[in-house]
Order: sequence, then C-alpha cells, then structure tokens
Amino acid sequence: MLKKEVLRFVAMGLANTLITYGSYLAFLLLFSYNVSYLLSYVLGIVVSFILNSKIVFNTKMTTMKFIQYPLVYAAQFLLGFGLINVIVTLMGISEKIAPLIVTIVSLPITFVISKFILTDRLGSLLAKWKIEK
Repeated sequence: MLKKEVLRFVAMGLANTLITYGSYLAFLLLFSYNVSYLLSYVLGIVVSFILNSKIVFNTKMTTMKFIQYPLVYAAQFLLGFGLINVIVTLMGISEKIAPLIVTIVSLPITFVISKFILTDRLGSLLAKWKIEK
C-alpha cells in the first residue's frame, strides 16, 4: 500500500508541479521571481491539499487538516526560498529552472509530513498529548 501511495503522491506532485510552475511563469510576467515564487507556492499548497487528500491518501478534507497542512509548506517554503536564491544568485541557474530544482529537493520531506497530517496522525498525537498533559 505504501508503494501505491508513493506512486500516487509522485503523480499528483507532478500534476501540482505543472500547475504551480505554469502559474509561476505567468506571475513572472508581472512580478519578480521572488514574488512569483510566493504566489505560485500558495496556489500549490491549496492544489496539493486537495489532490493529496482526495487521491493520494483518500481521506476526508477537514477544516483542521486544511489549517494544519500549510505548516508542512511553511517549513518547505523557508527552505525553498533560501534555495531558490542560492540557485539563482550564487549558482547562476535560470530563475525559470530554479523552482523545479527546489521541488525535487523537498519532495521526500513533503511526503512524510503530508501523510502525517492528512491521515490524522497529527490529530491523534495532539489529542494524546493533551490527555497525558
């Protein structure tokens, strides 16, 4: 089952990457690469939440999960924001290619934390901690 989840995660991640990358390129027409990355990143979180909830982990979408889910991406964003600047500024790689590299680097971290939140493991952990406290 884990193998199927990983395959679905990768497939939905590719779909989300295409959507996010397309929006990034569109935003580049209006904004700097940093602003474009931020806007496309936020869109990617919403798309990812829907795809991962419904298709990858086949779980119910709840308000609490929707609130928790961006925490994964907040950490990933900080990593990605730093990486995209290093890739573009220090390494001289195109600002159009840089977000793809950032995505590849962060993929394994995103899978583990997404599964933790969307399959209610985070809620169970918090509930247990609250009871034992």
